[in-house]
Amino acid sequence: MVALPEGWTGWVLVRARVLVLRVRQLELLDRAYTLAAQSFVTMLPIIIIIAAALSAPGRTSVVAEEFIARFGLVGAAARAIEDLIIVPDAGVYWLGLILTCYAAFTLSKRASRAYNAIWGTEQLPIRAQWRSLVWVAVQVGLIMVVTQLRDLARSSDSLVLWSLAVVAVWGAAELFTQTLLTNGQVPRRRMIVAVVFATIGRVGISLWTVFYLSESMVRQAESYGPIGVVFALFTGLLVYWVVVMGATLLAAVLTDPDVGTRPSPTPSELDAAQGDF
Repeated sequence: MVALPEGWTGWVLVRARVLVLRVRQLELLDRAYTLAAQSFVTMLPIIIIIAAALSAPGRTSVVAEEFIARFGLVGAAARAIEDLIIVPDAGVYWLGLILTCYAAFTLSKRASRAYNAIWGTEQLPIRAQWRSLVWVAVQVGLIMVVTQLRDLARSSDSLVLWSLAVVAVWGAAELFTQTLLTNGQVPRRRMIVAVVFATIGRVGISLWTVFYLSESMVRQAESYGPIGVVFALFTGLLVYWVVVMGATLLAAVLTDPDVGTRPSPTPSELDAAQGDF
């Protein structure tokens, strides 16, 4: 991956110092919180639309069933998910659908700005905004593909094989989408390191979900009903963005050959280069 030169202790210290500085300059936690909030208000309606397309009106949606099975929910938590992801009987609310599509496009632009700020690359020009739309489609497709693979893993004896397939899909999607949003400006070697880190982070999130988030969701659903599930889901999205962006920033710092030889950009320079977040 990254060869440690002689005097590697100094090499590590320099990059650790730059990493901390970059986290502060990029306001990484603020960006992650903003992306998590917009992901929630964007993806939940999209999930409901998918549920409406895959399920018969008046019945428990297959998406809700997948959530319940994925997190192992029972009792109040399961009922809260069924109430939250419900299949509408009255058809599609077109104004809501248009607003959801606009919110998804805005989310993709924010994600693009975040990744370009991390890599220090130029923001996508207007003529390349179609890349942001493709990013949205890939995220929706990723949800559906991973859901199917997890179903196969649960019903198959080859749990390890299907789990590796999920990891491979995560890695491929991350490589494609980061390359897409940065307009191919990042060298492939550096991007692959970021993808490896981000995919490892996703695996960690998956384990955290199994051992902590599921129990938290049950407790909060029992205490607060559907709103408790909302809190838990938002927490999961926040952790996702912190981990993925943090992994990307770590890779960007570790693979930057000029770290320590030039000054890091100031917050005003970042804003001027990347546009308002």
